[in-house]
This record gives sequence, C-alpha cells and structure tokens, in this order.
Amino acid sequence: DLGSARFWIQHCKNQHNHLCNLTSHADGLRFIDCVARKVVQPTSRADYAALSYRWPSIPPTRLPSLRTRSCPAVVRDSMEVTLSLGYRYLWVDMFCINQKDDEDKARQIGNMDLIYRGAELTIIAACDSAMGLVGVSSPRPEDDILRLGEVTFFQTIRQPWDGVSLSEWNTRAWTFQEALLSRRRLIFTESQALFVC
Repeated sequence: DLGSARFWIQHCKNQHNHLCNLTSHADGLRFIDCVARKVVQPTSRADYAALSYRWPSIPPTRLPSLRTRSCPAVVRDSMEVTLSLGYRYLWVDMFCINQKDDEDKARQIGNMDLIYRGAELTIIAACDSAMGLVGVSSPRPEDDILRLGEVTFFQTIRQPWDGVSLSEWNTRAWTFQEALLSRRRLIFTESQALFVC
C-alpha cells in the first residue's frame, strides 16, 4: 500500500525536522530518470530515491536496458515505487556508476555516505531481488489457512525484523552501510513492507 508509505514519509518530513531532514549532497551524480527510463545527470540538485539491494550472484556482463524486460525486476519495481511516491529520480549503483570507469567507480564509492544520506528515501530489497519487490510486480504470499470443521487455523506472517534479519540482503557489509547512512528506509521483505526513519 504505497498510500501508507506516502503518509509515513510525509509524517517524517513534517514531524522529524531536526532529525531526519538533515541532508548532504554529492556532486556529479547520475540518476535513472524513471519517466524517461534512462540515466541522466541533472543540471541542478534533484530529490531522489536510492536502491539498496543484493547484486545478482553473477553480475551482468553488460548493462541491461532500462526499457526492456532485461532490466532487473528489482530495478523495474523500484522505478515504479519511486514514481508512485512522487519522486522522478532513482539512484542505483549498477546503472549510475560507470562500471567500466575505475576513476568514476572510486569517486562514487568514496561518496556513498553522501549518496545515501542525500536520498529522500532508500528503497531496501530485503527479499529475493531477482523476483522484484514483493507486492509491486510479484504478489505477496498467500496466507496459509486450514479449516477443520468449525475451527480455522492460519499462519501469521513473521515479525517485520525477522524478515529483514533473515534476508540475504542483511548478509552484506555494503547493504549494512547503505541502511545505516540512509535517513528514511522503505524496506520490502518477503511478506510485508516497513518504514524506518
């Protein structure tokens, strides 16, 4: 329910002025323009979301297109979430860092603190990123229900932090840094989403 996420973000912006609205800025960033579906470098400072996810086990040998189904599901879904939350730009390392330019890579890696702290929101894929964000393009898992006569049994979903702590995303030092540096986090687990600021 991205309407709830919009409410959470707005509440944070309105109520947590001195805590969550301190920002930083890195120069020369490129972003995915989620409307045009291409990587751009805005001429002025732009509000943006960032994506924190676990790279595929075998990184792509060449950059997939943002306009086709070859684009990773987690990136496609994050672009949709970014637009739905009222932002146009999304920072994703795979696309926004020139992977073939060692100088650009070193500069951007050196600015990770500014990149994630500067984002209005970090979208965290604490789920199987190959499947995308649960609830966006892939459906949420069905509740397990068993009826025996007049008695109904159902399995409840995990506690939100269990889904985060048990995810592959939570096993990486990079993603730990990305979460720690972010002002606002919208976390997608296998069964639910949660917001932390």
